[in-house]
Order: sequence, then C-alpha cells, then structure tokens
Amino acid sequence: AELRDAATRVGMLDSGDPATSVAAVLSWSFDALPAVDARVFCLLGLVRGPDIGLAAVAGLTALPLGAALRAMRALERMSLVAQHRPQRWTMHNLVRLYAADVLSDVDGTDAARRLVDHYLHTAWAGDRLLSPNRQVVDIGTPVAWARPVALTDAMAWFTEEHACVDRKSTRLNSSHITIS
Repeated sequence: AELRDAATRVGMLDSGDPATSVAAVLSWSFDALPAVDARVFCLLGLVRGPDIGLAAVAGLTALPLGAALRAMRALERMSLVAQHRPQRWTMHNLVRLYAADVLSDVDGTDAARRLVDHYLHTAWAGDRLLSPNRQVVDIGTPVAWARPVALTDAMAWFTEEHACVDRKSTRLNSSHITIS
C-alpha cells in the first residue's frame, strides 16, 4: 500500500542509512548534473507515458533538438534515463517520482503546455495527412517551443506515440501543475 502512494513511495524505501537511501543515491546523480541537464531531468518528472521521444523532450524543455539530445545523453550516462530505441527514452518510476519531487524550482506549467501542444499539433498534422478531405478544425497555433513534428508517415507516428497520449494511461504530474 505504501508503494502505491506516490507521495511516500521514494521515502518509504529509505532505510535511514544515507549510503543506501534511494533518494540520497538519486540526489548524488542529480547534484552532479549541469543546470541544463538538471532542468531537463526535473521536467521529465511531469511525463507519465511509458517513454518519450526526442521531439517531445525538445518541446517539454524548450530546447533545440541538438541541446535536448545532449541533455538526454547526459542523463543516460548518469543512469537516470535509458534509451530503449533510437531517440526514445524511458525513466524508472522511482526516478520519475524523484524528478517530480525536485521540480519545485522549475515552472512546470509552461513545460506541460508545450508538451501538450507538441502532441496536439503533431496529431492534427497527422490527421490532415490521413484524412485530407476532412473538415478543418482550427486548433490555434502552438505555444512557442512546442516543437510539432512535420510528419511524412502519420500512421507510424500515431502507432509510436499512442501510449504517450492515451488519456487513460498517461497523465502529467498534476501535483505540480494545472493546465487550463
């Protein structure tokens, strides 16, 4: 039951010994990160999907693709994320909870808006490719740095991103942000 509660999960695994505390060990890795990589790490705590692609990371963090890739590689070297497929990373749930816990110094609302707009506007473009004759619905323009992807294969993108945008399985960490 304690492991199911996100508020106590990381702390519940604390043995009282700083050398073996999950939070302490994660803090050593986090404290060693340069500021940009630490910010990316914290923002990844917002994401609840099974993985995240490079364009979504760039949108979430408002970084150019190259800088987002460098940050993800740095996090991978610190074993805070794992690249399970080219330019797609996973994060262990306990690491994600730790990232969300240290997010307080970062503005998660803007990051969440960028991530939502990244997925929304890319999905809209994919729908236009798959159904070009469908009536166009105006969804406005994406917020700055949202980084929608120019698709050539909409079905491949929808297949790859489905679990990341499925509202039943994916939530942004609402303990830190609210999207209106």
